[in-house]
Amino acid sequence: MDFNDFTNYLESGIASAEASQALNQSTPVSRPYKNPDQEIMRWQFQSIKYDIDDKKKKERNMFSTNTTILSGDCHSCKTALEDLKPIKLCDMKVPKVHGGRYLMGQVVGMPFAIVGVNVLIQDLNGDVEELAIYNFRYKLDKLDWINPGTILLIKEPWLRYGSQSKTPSLRIDSPSDVIFVDPTDLEFLEKIGAKQWCEKNI
Repeated sequence: MDFNDFTNYLESGIASAEASQALNQSTPVSRPYKNPDQEIMRWQFQSIKYDIDDKKKKERNMFSTNTTILSGDCHSCKTALEDLKPIKLCDMKVPKVHGGRYLMGQVVGMPFAIVGVNVLIQDLNGDVEELAIYNFRYKLDKLDWINPGTILLIKEPWLRYGSQSKTPSLRIDSPSDVIFVDPTDLEFLEKIGAKQWCEKNI
């Protein structure tokens, strides 16, 4: 990539980020429904493609540089968990930070790293959504801390439009906004309404 190509690439990225920022300041609307089976299949193909591309780069001793254009928008929950109430994906709006709420999610797709770590999660209704987690781990090639079956409690979930498309996804900027739940802790899972995911019931 020469200087002109890089300049065009950067200008395109900035334009996309500005468009995304404007979209994320629009009036919130109901989250569009996504077919869980189709989304899981799409995620599987996407994960396979990512793995193939990554292996090719390693075989050729290449490295990739991923970039993100920061818009200045971020969120960090300051409310105690005890004061939050549950919400499901079907009740969420976009773009919106769902203040005073928490979302239970279980990972159903293999994670992969772009700039943050992206996973596909399902809620207690079986609806699915992409989740991007930022600022959580330094080494993005170490993803053994999150796998299918991992249970997450997301405080004040933020559903927003991505910079690359108008497709909504969840975003976490602050590590303190996600709690990793022990799948064998029946007492806590009952308390937060996620008893169905307890490994003791499987």
